[in-house]
Amino acid sequence: MLTVCPVECYSDFLCEGFDVKTYTAHAIHHAVIAEQLAKLAEGISQLDKELHCQVVARHEDLLAQATGIESLEGVLEMMQARIAALQSAVDRIKTKIVDPYNKIVARTSQLARLQVVCDLLRRIIRILYLSKRLQGQLQGGSRELTKAAQSLNELDYLFQGMDLSGIEVIENDLLFISRAHLEVENQAKRLLEQGMEIQNPSQVGTALQVFYNLGSLRETILSVVEGYKASVHESIISALDIKVLTQPANVRASIFLKQALEGEYPKLLRLYNELWKRLQHLEKALKASLQPYEAAYLSKSLSRLFDPINLVFPQGGHSPPSTDEMDSIIKTIASELNVSLVDPGLTIAVAKNISKTVQLFCVKSEHLVISMLPSFPPAAEQVLTASLEVFQTLMDSAVQPLLISLSAGEKPDMPCSLYMRELQGFISRVMNDYFHHLQSVDFLYDRTEGIAQRAITLFIRHACLLRPLGEGGKMRLAADFAQMELAVAPLCRRISDLGKVYRLLRSFRPLLFQTSEHIASSQAVGDLIPYSTVLHFLFSRAPAELKSPHQRAEWSVARYSQWLDDHQSEKDRLVLIRGAVEAYVQSVKARQGRNFAPVYPIMLQLLQKATSGLVER
Repeated sequence: MLTVCPVECYSDFLCEGFDVKTYTAHAIHHAVIAEQLAKLAEGISQLDKELHCQVVARHEDLLAQATGIESLEGVLEMMQARIAALQSAVDRIKTKIVDPYNKIVARTSQLARLQVVCDLLRRIIRILYLSKRLQGQLQGGSRELTKAAQSLNELDYLFQGMDLSGIEVIENDLLFISRAHLEVENQAKRLLEQGMEIQNPSQVGTALQVFYNLGSLRETILSVVEGYKASVHESIISALDIKVLTQPANVRASIFLKQALEGEYPKLLRLYNELWKRLQHLEKALKASLQPYEAAYLSKSLSRLFDPINLVFPQGGHSPPSTDEMDSIIKTIASELNVSLVDPGLTIAVAKNISKTVQLFCVKSEHLVISMLPSFPPAAEQVLTASLEVFQTLMDSAVQPLLISLSAGEKPDMPCSLYMRELQGFISRVMNDYFHHLQSVDFLYDRTEGIAQRAITLFIRHACLLRPLGEGGKMRLAADFAQMELAVAPLCRRISDLGKVYRLLRSFRPLLFQTSEHIASSQAVGDLIPYSTVLHFLFSRAPAELKSPHQRAEWSVARYSQWLDDHQSEKDRLVLIRGAVEAYVQSVKARQGRNFAPVYPIMLQLLQKATSGLVER
């Protein structure tokens, strides 16, 4: 570009860190000033010429750029104007929004503080009023104690959620209220203790009302009860301590008490039970204190039970006890058992003594028989053996009708089965002989109704498990259903009081003579009569190949009944029944059978309906 002076001469001027003063000083120091000025002037002239050439060569481009710059300046000016207008609008909007917002914030803060101040002032005014009223109530003594407690309760409510410390107007009142609170609590405690000691209900009620007003009634009652429990516990232990009673210094004073407690232990136990109703939490401690007397009483009771047996079987005796002697033994056992009925624990302990007595009687009887046998000739032994065989035959003949009555092939000439008449006679005899003299009829029926319900449940269960069931069996079973109501009637006020079990008994009886299709469509099935009960009954109409659930499991009826008691869920029972039905299907398929029993589709339909009902629930 430069022809006279090389470009390197001007390279220093292209550096970014070029300094005029440094360059001038360097030029003066190393060259002649005139020569350096001539070079610079020549370089400037060369640059002017080069610039002129460039301008001439790119004249049109430079003009176009100059025009574009003017247009850009116009656009920039317009944008600046619009930005200024926008800024002005923003300032106006800010002025309209910020100022009202600041005013609202300030007013809201003022309102909140005013509300706090007003609430505080109302509390202070109320505190001053209640403090003055409390002073007058405290001067009124115990008559105004409940009112003073009510005022303190209201003051406690005013103090909640508010820090009132540092307010000079009520500082003295706060100190007075704190002292008054303690004073009222102390007076109430003294009033309660005094009322409990002299058994004054008025004083006790006043004290409790004070604690209720103070909001500490529950804690106070628990504290008082715990205190009295501890006091009673200590008093009983100290009064009934067998070691203290048996000390030599106290023997004369305690022999009579000890004998009375041992001899009249049932009465002592009854009194203890009455005390326990009031102090239920002291059972273990009181029981422990009575154990020595219980042990002594049981020892004497066992001795009283053993004495008549030892008299009946003396040493070296060979004669069996007479009827009067047996009656004496039985009366002794009944007497001991009746006396022990005051407490279940004592009854169990006496029952164990009676068990020992029975064992002793058996041992004595066995020894008597053994001692008598060697003196018998062989002919006498044969006679005794024959008599035992006859006795065995008589027992079999007595039990056999009961067993036969449970079968399905009985003759329908009798109105009901023998076991049903036995059940009626047994229940009637028990009610007349043992329960007729009881006065608490409601108490009795509340407990015997459960027995009646259980008897009906077992009766229906075993009736369903009978198979095969012929026409004669159906007639006998229908008669048994009718007689079952009469059998359990003495166990309840009205037979209808048995509820769902009674309705089940009445609803099931008509199914005995209906077809399987009618049974499946009955409205009672699934509502009053469980599906599992109906399915058990339908097994009696199936062929032997379709085994009942207990037959398939190779269970006895008694074991299956126990399983049903242990599995009350209808779902569990249906699962077991379904297993028996599916096993039947597999057996038919295994022998390549083409037809199923007529009752099978009905049972399958009931199973599906029962399963869908369980899913909906």
